Amino acid sequence: MMVKKMKKKMLIICLCFMAWIFLAGGSAFGITLNYSSIPDASITFYGTSKTFEFPDSGNDFQIVNVAGGSEALGLYGNIDGTFTIGAITTTPLGFGTTFQYAKVSGEGTFEIDDESGFFLNGNLQWIDIYTVGNNISTTGALNTLGVINITDITYEGENADLLLFANSNAAGNLTFQFLFPGLSLTQLTEDGAENPTSYSGSVSSIPVPPTALLLGSGILGLVAWGWRRGRKED
Repeated sequence: MMVKKMKKKMLIICLCFMAWIFLAGGSAFGITLNYSSIPDASITFYGTSKTFEFPDSGNDFQIVNVAGGSEALGLYGNIDGTFTIGAITTTPLGFGTTFQYAKVSGEGTFEIDDESGFFLNGNLQWIDIYTVGNNISTTGALNTLGVINITDITYEGENADLLLFANSNAAGNLTFQFLFPGLSLTQLTEDGAENPTSYSGSVSSIPVPPTALLLGSGILGLVAWGWRRGRKED
């Protein structure tokens, strides 16, 4: 009986150790790729259709900084797709400044060229958009909530940064700015309007996917079950 109890306790200790390694190790890795639009590339808003897109001009952006790596620095990429701006809500902030917010629909693609014949590819879906400012200067951003918006990421090359990024889901945001005059969402969606602007943004990997969390929860649940059963038999 004593040997049986010791085996159960050793099993529980091993399961606890496995769960700790799995959960701690799975959340320890991540990477953020910061990028900026390059000359002749833009995000363009079309008022009549209340849409925006990234017109095809070759490359759309270049990675200018990497947090958590270095091999992706300087690589070029593209954003494709047409996205629709939904109903706009306006909040006055005082002193002639307003905040405008809208949901965004539509799907596109996100791509990075590793310059060795391989591409990182993912499906892109912007979540929302806002502008804040006045008639002198207006700043805006896409996917302000930071939720997952790049999925089904694939990459078959050997760039360490892109491999790390590919083994995850990703969330990212993008900012843009209009100067003289500043343009709000209302103005960007006016019939006949066509407004291009430069931009910058970042995408961050989310290293623990939902399946890993479920597996980790299952291991911890097994540990708890074994501990309760062991106590009852004692």
